[in-house]
Amino acid sequence: MRLAPEGYPFIVGLALIAIATWITAITGFGGGVTLVIAALFTVFTIFNLWFFRDPKRLHPTGAGLVLAPAEGRVIDISEVGEPSFVGQARKIPIFLSIFDVHIQRAPVEGVVNHREYRPGAYRVAWADKASEENEQASVGITTEMGNVLVRQIAG
Repeated sequence: MRLAPEGYPFIVGLALIAIATWITAITGFGGGVTLVIAALFTVFTIFNLWFFRDPKRLHPTGAGLVLAPAEGRVIDISEVGEPSFVGQARKIPIFLSIFDVHIQRAPVEGVVNHREYRPGAYRVAWADKASEENEQASVGITTEMGNVLVRQIAG
């Protein structure tokens, strides 16, 4: 299984600390506390390996297909106005829990011709205003079916 490159600094850093604390514990320095710390850093390393996983996905190909851009749970489907790129649009937010793969993929085949980054807050995803106030990045894709806007929102 592949790992998301963004996870390498966390994984390597935690693994080095885990190795160093295991060596320290094995040599007898620090007693039982060092063993506990070594075990904790090992658990943190394993969690980060799991969190930053990027499993290979097999997906159908063909004209007119729209695939989910992320794992998770669809929490709503509604019509919205989106003046930055598509005009009137169907909004389909997907909530990613800590257990979902946090890799985002393009849901359609097309040409990227719109990008927008908006800094913002880092409220928890389920907060009322999180989707409006949190940091977000949008990518507009022109397809045979029309324009598609994909927005990632921190949370």
